[in-house]
Amino acid sequence: MIKRLHHVMIAVRDLDESLALYRKLFGLEPAGPRRQARDGSWIVRLPVGDTSVMFVAPGKPGDVVDRFIEKRGEGLYSIGLEADDKPGLRESLKAKGVQMIGDNFIHPKSARGVLTEILAPGED
Repeated sequence: MIKRLHHVMIAVRDLDESLALYRKLFGLEPAGPRRQARDGSWIVRLPVGDTSVMFVAPGKPGDVVDRFIEKRGEGLYSIGLEADDKPGLRESLKAKGVQMIGDNFIHPKSARGVLTEILAPGED
């Protein structure tokens, strides 16, 4: 049911410093301008083959990304998995007792500490 790894998201304090590091180390360039997510955080995507490395930075002090970094430090924030049947996978996960956050995320408590997003093909 999982087709591919859609993205790996890394929580960072400073997008510019992180972009410069990945440019220097790996030659990666952003796929477009940074965008603001619904929760106010800032996101930038770096394509790597058919997947992406994404950086997420706090939008303001005390937001969810800021609290994550305060508690755990910069590093892996979440992964995204693309499913060919997102509704079917979601129902299958719920039937197995997996704790969900809304319709799109597997709670870290159900995924060895990793926030996991489920995406449909073409969803970003």
